[in-house]
Amino acid sequence: MSPRLLSPRIRSIAGDRIAQALTDGRLVGRRGSGRLRHLLIRHGGDPAVTYDLGGTKVLLPLSHQLPVTRRRYPYYAENLGHVARLVTEMRGTTMIDVGANVGDSAVIVKRHAPQIAILCVDAEATYLPYLLSNTARWPDVEIAAPVLLAEQTGPITGALVEHNGTARFDTSGSGSVAFSSTTLDDLLREQDRFAAPALLKSDTDGFEERVLRGAESTIASALPVLFLEYEPRLLRHADTDGLEMLGWLGSLGYQRLAIYDKFGRLMLRCDLTDVALLRDLHAYASSPGCVVDAFDLVVVAEQSLPILDRLAEVEGPIDLP
Repeated sequence: MSPRLLSPRIRSIAGDRIAQALTDGRLVGRRGSGRLRHLLIRHGGDPAVTYDLGGTKVLLPLSHQLPVTRRRYPYYAENLGHVARLVTEMRGTTMIDVGANVGDSAVIVKRHAPQIAILCVDAEATYLPYLLSNTARWPDVEIAAPVLLAEQTGPITGALVEHNGTARFDTSGSGSVAFSSTTLDDLLREQDRFAAPALLKSDTDGFEERVLRGAESTIASALPVLFLEYEPRLLRHADTDGLEMLGWLGSLGYQRLAIYDKFGRLMLRCDLTDVALLRDLHAYASSPGCVVDAFDLVVVAEQSLPILDRLAEVEGPIDLP
């Protein structure tokens, strides 16, 4: 029987089952599996699937790249969990997760540091149902979404661009419309519990500096451990400069940082005053065709230096490309 003769409901059920099989890896390597995935995303409504994230079932759209990435790198993003565990042992038990996406980072953190309370912030409305579903099991995880954080409160012109389970705010002018933005400092006036976070994570596809600038009061007073995505290309798209951002953090009292590659492997630790080294790493990640075109940074002030010293306590095997 031709698929066109099947009822829409039967086609939908079949599509959902295929989508789940693709997510589970049961069709990996099968001829046409990539095309099937593409068709279901583009023409099948991008169905919701469940994914086992380190023992916790999470809901996410088929288009999300997390299952694909972790199939190749099983410990991808676990470095955030390791940092959160050390923060709860040595600094405190509150975290702000900017760029919370579907809640996958909160799930990882809660597995490593169950006692930590998390404020999840994300600008993309399409992720909100997944974020709510995946964090509902924890009463100490709060949601502020959809909320666009920037360096000032008020209108901002740009476009939210979603691709493969991540979203970035594009200020280049193409397809731009007016959005309402707020600063993290202003948002936290309504979130007393998180006014002095021990850990602040920002994974906002290039908007990191603008998020941090809007949190200057909070950062300067609390000096939280910072866990930041650092991708030079996307930082440029947001009209910011990563090296200038690091210099500014130094002026607020931050001293050292650890640098992970984008697969979650610790590369090195250095001082923020090691400008030549940081410039070389920035240039390397900016190189056309570079595989490691982004880093995760853990940036600390004096009171959190012992956390940085313990980051070499690697948990789990190293996954090579």
